[in-house]
Amino acid sequence: MDFKKGVLFSLIAQYSSFFFQLVTGVILSRILSPEDFGKVAAITVFITFFNTISNLGIGGAIIYNKEIDHKDLTIYFYITIVLASVLALAFIVTTYYLDTYYFDNDFYNMGVYLSLNVFLSTISIVPLSQLQKQGHFKQIAYIVSLAALISGIISIGSAMIGLGYQSLLILTICNTLIQFLGYILASKLGTVLADSNFVLKDMVPSFRKISQFSFYNFGFHMVNYFSRNLDTLLIGRFFGRESLGFYDKAYRLMQYPVQAIGPIFSPVIQATYGGKSKEEIYTLYERLTHILLLLGIPLSVFSYFNSENIIYLMYGSQWGKTIPVFKVFSCTIWLQIIFNISGAFFLAAGDTRRFFYFGICNAGVIVSSILIGVLNSDIVGLSIWVSMGYIVGLFLIQYFVISLILKKNMYSFYRIFFKPAIIGFIIIAGFSSIGKEHFDSISTRLLFNIIFTIILYLLGLYLTGEYKSLKINNLHRFGKP
Repeated sequence: MDFKKGVLFSLIAQYSSFFFQLVTGVILSRILSPEDFGKVAAITVFITFFNTISNLGIGGAIIYNKEIDHKDLTIYFYITIVLASVLALAFIVTTYYLDTYYFDNDFYNMGVYLSLNVFLSTISIVPLSQLQKQGHFKQIAYIVSLAALISGIISIGSAMIGLGYQSLLILTICNTLIQFLGYILASKLGTVLADSNFVLKDMVPSFRKISQFSFYNFGFHMVNYFSRNLDTLLIGRFFGRESLGFYDKAYRLMQYPVQAIGPIFSPVIQATYGGKSKEEIYTLYERLTHILLLLGIPLSVFSYFNSENIIYLMYGSQWGKTIPVFKVFSCTIWLQIIFNISGAFFLAAGDTRRFFYFGICNAGVIVSSILIGVLNSDIVGLSIWVSMGYIVGLFLIQYFVISLILKKNMYSFYRIFFKPAIIGFIIIAGFSSIGKEHFDSISTRLLFNIIFTIILYLLGLYLTGEYKSLKINNLHRFGKP
């Protein structure tokens, strides 16, 4: 499958899943309390940690290495089963100690159930990576969409019958279980396992095929995990679960557009551009960044000026304290979208060593920002410090990708930022000039602002000439050097 088709089906998967998750989140937010969300958010951080450990960089290595055969896949899969069992038990033990850290007796009970999620996520790595390597993004789209829909329905039903925060656990477990079953069936891994015979001595050469790539890739994700989740750990401990619920809701809302765009491209970039020349990789990075700037900057501006309308419409008045935090985070939407797709270019170039080194530098920046924010302010101040760390992180990752790996000039690259920034300032000027709209209905205000933003956006595209970049015939050139 070529780049454009891969992106199309990846887009379908991401946006359908995003839609179902968004609807589920909106409904659950009106049934459950911020404290329920805060409680689950605290333990979700540790699920992410164990899922990061479980990958070991194997998934990316399977996609990148063209010499992996059925015997190798069999070995990797059985290894993930053993690893999944160990991690599931370790997760249960960890949650036992969380009861003491958070002064709450529910974490161990949640850990017992969510250990199943850790197990299923781990053994899903090999079949999912094989599907991505073979370009089966269409099948992945169906699986992800169906899993989000079914798990959302089950979770909402659970909340309506009074299961409280447990309905959020059900959502997570059901989604992972359905995805695993879908990946196994679509990848035909069962046939591969049945046809492959191996002995223990085969494990060494199989590991050599992925060892270096996996080690640095795994190292980056471990470092990135701690830097990205330290704020959640500290807020839950020092500011309380309710503050964590407000902060986490704002962060997740900001992540919706980020996760709805970045993951569309990342697996396709690695699968289709792995092993290509630096010139081809740079051309794609420049074009893709340019398009995402044209989409991300207006989205950031719109979200900032409509944060109150968005929060109240989606989640209700009980989430009012989320508004100032989301307003801060909305300013970083555009840069987080670009940041998220940039990591795939390390893997496409096969340079996981520099990927790991970047992760260490970026972690230093983010951790410093979080610690300053926690020690000197509330959740709004913390969000400001974290956002400043994200800005520095974007420049860091682009320095590594453009200058160190692809050997291109940074100044030439940053010229593509100029016109999208002008469009952003046009939208800012428009909202600043009209003041607060006088509509009684939140939905009416939001609809008016959407139309107003589109008009200003189209005006900006025309004045800057950037409409040419979004013409269909130019978009068809995507993925071509």
